[in-house]
Amino acid sequence: MKLVVYGSERKLGALQGDQVIDLNLAYAKYLKESQNEPLPYEMASAVVPAELGDFIVSGPRAIEGAQKAVEHVTRRASDQRGLRGERLIEPQSDIKTHAPYARRARIMMAGGNFVIHSQGMGFRTGEGTPPSLDEVYKESRKRGIWGFYCFTENAAGPDEDVIYPARTDRLDYEGEVAVILGKAGKDIRPADGKQYIWGFMLQNDISARTNISGADNRQSSFARGKNFDTSVCGGPCVVIDEIPDCHNVTWETRVNGELRQTGNTKDMTFNFYEYLEYMSADMMLRPGDVISAGTTAGTAQDSSDILEGPGDGGQPIRDPKRFLKPGDVVEISNPIIGTLRNRIVAKSTT
Repeated sequence: MKLVVYGSERKLGALQGDQVIDLNLAYAKYLKESQNEPLPYEMASAVVPAELGDFIVSGPRAIEGAQKAVEHVTRRASDQRGLRGERLIEPQSDIKTHAPYARRARIMMAGGNFVIHSQGMGFRTGEGTPPSLDEVYKESRKRGIWGFYCFTENAAGPDEDVIYPARTDRLDYEGEVAVILGKAGKDIRPADGKQYIWGFMLQNDISARTNISGADNRQSSFARGKNFDTSVCGGPCVVIDEIPDCHNVTWETRVNGELRQTGNTKDMTFNFYEYLEYMSADMMLRPGDVISAGTTAGTAQDSSDILEGPGDGGQPIRDPKRFLKPGDVVEISNPIIGTLRNRIVAKSTT
């Protein structure tokens, strides 16, 4: 099943071809017409809630109810209107879909988690011999897990514009696969990790590689290069019960139609279960929280030559040609999840 968050009320819908079904209202219709439920709206709000996070908390009964609702509305019901005349099905082209994050979700982003990306980030001078992938892998494992948080309030959804931040002149893309957690857990063991994975989505971790307004304090852990309006793109939907192995999910990244990245989560340096263990140590993770796999080789930063040594921000200055510019379109795609598409636009000065 493919789920989307849509409309001004950010309701939960099921994506069926090019149409979106309001799951909460469709389930109320199912309850009344198939089960003669006297309180269909109240029961629907409890079993198949209209908000993604509440839907996840509702557990297996929510998925079962959603499936029954879709089947009833599309195959059995005499009409496709709600019990009070509401529209249950909308053409996807007529609605706005949002980044499919649960309310209050935390986005945990893996950093340096693909060795081929890490190799390019550390070596593009063309001088000397680069470290082997095996050497990079061993060094990455030795250093341990690292990453950063992003915020759902900053997220851009499918086909939403990304605003080029004024603080940088090197804006980068990072195509990623992310998992959504299905239940709460603390001090999670890697051996138990699979039971916490609920759904999958695509992300584009938009990154400001330079700070032309002046370097941040090196002690800062605010990750400002990763956090600004529209700095993380999510979507185009959440896929549940269609991807059997979280460690064998492919994706591609294209910029203006040019293939830039080809990745697979099987190549993660630290897998999702290891990140679950790390992030849940002494801290409760919640249903709807998101863990991103990190990105692979082919970003502008890891594939561009170094023009000069590390600047004030600690990163080398790269050739600007492959970096994003206003008007560029970035597409992250997977055969099952679909395509997350976003256009880069200049920041308004008014």
